[in-house]
Amino acid sequence: YKAQWTPVVLTPLLMASAAGALKSRRIATTALPIVSALALADGAVGFYYHARGIVRRPGGLKKPIYNTRYGPPIFAPLLFAACGFIGLMASLLRRERQ
Repeated sequence: YKAQWTPVVLTPLLMASAAGALKSRRIATTALPIVSALALADGAVGFYYHARGIVRRPGGLKKPIYNTRYGPPIFAPLLFAACGFIGLMASLLRRERQ
């Protein structure tokens, strides 16, 4: 078993950069896109490993419903990737000048 530490580290960083982007334009243009891209990449890699874990279970693709139900949660990494995607989209938006 390998410890999956990247979401544990990236989640607080993503939350902090998103909160900081509300106050600072500099954080919104530097930290938020970088951390969001890392979260998106980590979610994509996690999806690959979860899909591979389902295929490697006993029965493999012969029992797809059983292995998807009781194997690694296939959509969990995609939810994390979605957070990264939303962060990237938010970093592209610009505030109105007041």
